[in-house]
Amino acid sequence: MNKYIKILGDKKAGFILTLLIIILLITGSIVMNFNTDIYPPFFEFDINYFINPFKIVHLWFYCLFITLAIFGINIFFCSLDSLFIFISAEKKDYRKIISFLAHLGLLLALLAHLIEGFFIKTGHIQIGDNPVQINGMGTFYLKSLDKELYHNQKLKDIKAVLAGKDINENIIEKVLSYNEPLILNSGTKEILIQGAAETASGVSLRKEDTNEYILLDYNNNIKTKNGNIFLQGVEKTNSGIWLVYLKFQLKNGTNTQTVITGYKGIEEICEIEEYKKRYICRHISKEIDEEVYFFSDILKKDILTVTTKYNPGVPLALLGIIIMTVSLILQIWQERIIKN
Repeated sequence: MNKYIKILGDKKAGFILTLLIIILLITGSIVMNFNTDIYPPFFEFDINYFINPFKIVHLWFYCLFITLAIFGINIFFCSLDSLFIFISAEKKDYRKIISFLAHLGLLLALLAHLIEGFFIKTGHIQIGDNPVQINGMGTFYLKSLDKELYHNQKLKDIKAVLAGKDINENIIEKVLSYNEPLILNSGTKEILIQGAAETASGVSLRKEDTNEYILLDYNNNIKTKNGNIFLQGVEKTNSGIWLVYLKFQLKNGTNTQTVITGYKGIEEICEIEEYKKRYICRHISKEIDEEVYFFSDILKKDILTVTTKYNPGVPLALLGIIIMTVSLILQIWQERIIKN
């Protein structure tokens, strides 16, 4: 029995396997960089993606998976060998216990990644100033968003303040960036920034008779003599034309649908100071309830695109890290005792 344990837990074999893993990881990195159509940005670590369907381009991963499996077996029997030597020896060598703990921690870390690869659940969602419910995590909204730019105006980082409540009704307010996710449930759940963009949130209309600019979004309406005007949607065509869908509702409940068209034109300084980008129309107007309305500009707001992640392997990974840390501390303590 001990003979087979020593063979399967051979330290030289473990060293060779470690080198093979490093080579395969480098190979995989190169393959992924040259095949961005297969491995897109924000690629999610999901073993099922590699297995179903089978692809020859994933050959590096299949070799890596088999090598890691053999490496895990080697670590397991290597740790057993250290434990059996410690138990059977008359004079106890505590370095064997330290070795056992180090290998056990590494084995748990490998198992945690295996669980992550098979059972991780990810999703993508956009969060704006209206609360959005994320299954299993809570309800959140975007409180503020700032973009850090390089000197050439390219995006450097995003600083977003996410606020809301988790599933336990705890109030959350956290600053997120590319390197600072929102961590929930002891690390098993994460919200990570993927990007930010602007989206049309409403429209500015100009009344012909008073030359007054009116802001109209999804949360308010324009009161007229005989009813109300509601915003139903905003769409931009491939040719750069804005289509603003309005609903005119009479006091008796009758609804009338209409569309105002706006063309992307030269920027114009308007009385609405909080919106910098202007999209003016050329001779486009609509008469609604005896009032003529002109398209003035599109109102925009920031939205945050995030990746939600559930990783059930996190507790096991943390346990492995703790055990390896304990083994390191014991090793340092052991060396000091020997020196003294």
